[in-house]
Amino acid sequence: MNKSLIVLTCVFALLQGCQSTPTKQTQEVISEPVNYVDGEFNQESLYDLLLAEIAGQRRLFPVALENYLKQAEKSQDSGVAERATRIAQYLRNPDKVIQAARLWREIAPSNPEPYQIEANMLLHKGKYTEALPLVEKALEFDPLRTLALIRGQVERIDPKVLSGYITMLNKHRQSADPRSDLELTLALLHRANNNEQASLTSFNRALSIDPENPEALIQKAELLRSQNKVNDALRLIHSAFEQQPNNRQLHILYTQLLFQNKQSKQAVSQAKELLKNNLKDHQLTYYLALLMLENEAPQDAKAAFLRLLELKPEDTSPHFYLGHIAQSEEKRDEAIEHYSSVKNGSNVLQSLSRVSSLLKDVEDKPRLQQILSDARASMPNQAASIYTLEAEWLNLHNLKEEALTVLEDALLLFIDNTSLLYTRAMMVESTDFPQAEKDLRRVLELEPGNATVQNALGYTLLLHTERYEEAYNLIQAALTTEPEDPAILDSMGWALFKLGRNHEAVTYLEKAHALYSDPEVSSHLIQVYWAIDQKEKARSLLQKSQKDNPGDPFLEEAAQLINAE
Repeated sequence: MNKSLIVLTCVFALLQGCQSTPTKQTQEVISEPVNYVDGEFNQESLYDLLLAEIAGQRRLFPVALENYLKQAEKSQDSGVAERATRIAQYLRNPDKVIQAARLWREIAPSNPEPYQIEANMLLHKGKYTEALPLVEKALEFDPLRTLALIRGQVERIDPKVLSGYITMLNKHRQSADPRSDLELTLALLHRANNNEQASLTSFNRALSIDPENPEALIQKAELLRSQNKVNDALRLIHSAFEQQPNNRQLHILYTQLLFQNKQSKQAVSQAKELLKNNLKDHQLTYYLALLMLENEAPQDAKAAFLRLLELKPEDTSPHFYLGHIAQSEEKRDEAIEHYSSVKNGSNVLQSLSRVSSLLKDVEDKPRLQQILSDARASMPNQAASIYTLEAEWLNLHNLKEEALTVLEDALLLFIDNTSLLYTRAMMVESTDFPQAEKDLRRVLELEPGNATVQNALGYTLLLHTERYEEAYNLIQAALTTEPEDPAILDSMGWALFKLGRNHEAVTYLEKAHALYSDPEVSSHLIQVYWAIDQKEKARSLLQKSQKDNPGDPFLEEAAQLINAE
């Protein structure tokens, strides 16, 4: 401990037993002007530092920090500056950490730690240029930790500054003994700077110095993999794993590369070995289960997903993938059971949607409604969306009146729920356009920038009214938000067609058709082609579309136009 702080501690201990109020004379002495001598304390210093210690004991850390900073600056004592830095780090106050560490390094310029602390904070704040000279200085004192600091920030360093760090490290390597971690750091900087050849050269230098450097091995393999040199990456990691069979990172990457190289049998064997060696690792088990499922090893994946349910019974999300496996095996009831068991995670609604697709007959209605009712009871925060699912299923099965009753009952519980309002609007637009318009306008009041709803309202106006300019404006607003959405592009093309701007319409409809060759989009494009006298294009597209979608009503509408003429 710094000598001055030892003295302070002793004084503080003596004062603990006699905490009397300072006399007027004492207060007057303290208030007199003070001449500071670097590295020494005086009466005012002791008062401020004692106040800081008491504030720290009472967990008033901001007060303690300000007093330490004040006295570090005045006394130029490195121990006080360090104490201020530690408190600023504890408070997670980046600006104060930088201030205190900067003061500390100015007082103790041969100590590498304040350089590292300030550089780290500056890097985290994105001040890469300002951090560079500090990193360079820290590198002279403590290359191991400084190089690790740079590697931890490589992906966040501004591309404009990367070359400065590369130059600095190249300069350092010319005057220092060979270091594997320095070459590794250079390799990562080169890769971030999009210089893959220089990166590969530095990885090779790192491995020539330390052939078993696991991070260099893994990062080189990742570079090779990004270059589609999977075989080279696999050979590298296979050899490394044979030398370091207990290195988990190498084992995981080896397994990934085996799968990527279509060596499924060996890959599954390695995945199972990893699972065996990490029985309680929930995250790794989940990852390997998904990896095996994606690579057509469903039974091994199933065993891993069941293991996940044992490790964390409260996490029901694995049931989604177990349902997927059962569904792929045409085990309908087993799939439904698993999907119905998903109560948390990101796939809750998708699970229920899959249940509704599996229960596809009208006779399944009671079973589906019971499952959805149970889901609403156990997941009240998802209830509105589950009502929407039920209504959509009923409507799909020609039970429109029941579907509307479900939506209306749900809207009594969830007033102004935009999903329910939108679903009802889409369900009634063909038979009750005023109600559909009312619902869609209410959604836009609640969500003014919703491009999907702007497009829906605009398109339904085209279908049911002659308010084409109003429709155009709504669709234009939607297109501004989602310029590549094929449905909105199709609506814009159709709006322009309705406005008589046929040649402009073609551009939008052709783009929409290229993105999504839906029969309705095809029908619109056929009709516009016909309107601008590109009749061969119209006939050709109609013939192709009818072949792909026989009996489609939208295409029948286009055919009637052509046949009529």
